Amino acid sequence: MTEEICPAKLTKNEEEAMGLMALKVHRTLGLGYYSRVDFIMEEDGSLSCLEANTLPGMTPFSLLPQEAMAAGISYYELCEDIAKHGKGVLS
Repeated sequence: MTEEICPAKLTKNEEEAMGLMALKVHRTLGLGYYSRVDFIMEEDGSLSCLEANTLPGMTPFSLLPQEAMAAGISYYELCEDIAKHGKGVLS
């Protein structure tokens, strides 16, 4: 059983470290415009990357749209941005 908590209960430092690691994974794998990188955080704060999802779900209730909403990006804005810019590589 899992529990989705979005946004995650992270400190600013943990959030920044995870974001940088996710971006590094994304770029290292040469992924397209978007991806979702999943992690496990140990009690000591260390991070382990589980997977990079290259085609995450895009229903309004899927994780990527939930994460975008937590960052202040509406579902409509997310879809519009992907449609306009989705052929490039995240820079």
